[in-house]
Amino acid sequence: DFDSSSVKVGMTGASYAFSEEKIPVDSNVARFRNFTISGLNSNPLFINGTVDARRISDINYDLTLKAADMQIVNSDRARAGADVYGKAFVNIDASDKGNLGFMRVDASLNILPGTNVTYVMTDAQQSLTSRSSDDMVHFVVFADTASVARADSLVNNSMSLFLNANLGISEGSTINVDLSTDGKNKVSIQGAGNLSYSLTPLN
Repeated sequence: DFDSSSVKVGMTGASYAFSEEKIPVDSNVARFRNFTISGLNSNPLFINGTVDARRISDINYDLTLKAADMQIVNSDRARAGADVYGKAFVNIDASDKGNLGFMRVDASLNILPGTNVTYVMTDAQQSLTSRSSDDMVHFVVFADTASVARADSLVNNSMSLFLNANLGISEGSTINVDLSTDGKNKVSIQGAGNLSYSLTPLN
């Protein structure tokens, strides 16, 4: 029971209310039936599917997440600790299926007309300055087998991930990036386009 519960996302500084409906659990299988997380304009994100924990060492899940015209940002200035301010409206269509060993995520996020949102990169100027003084090329002494091993080692991940993601930007939306805290240095993007990204366990 999530009566009067919400989640606060640090990046936006906003809270999103959970549905007050109970999530039925039968034989360690949780079933989501149009469970909602409300946007700032009350348009919700709908969650459907199951989380199967009958084997705690091999939890399986099959979930879908959908939202239409959901407002995820609504503030004049970035709140304490937040990186984003303005107004942002999105459509979301995503699915997440797998277990503790393999996860497949298909996700589409469309930024809708009426969006005018700013992302604050407070450390951008400092980062650019420091990069100019850092070494651009790093050399490895191949006689040092420990260094070679570190440079040529693959990290073993316990979970394999297959990700297929798409970001769509609609006409009538504006995305800004503040490169300094005073807002004098910024980048502004207007127009429409699509960005696709795929990740497989072999990447």
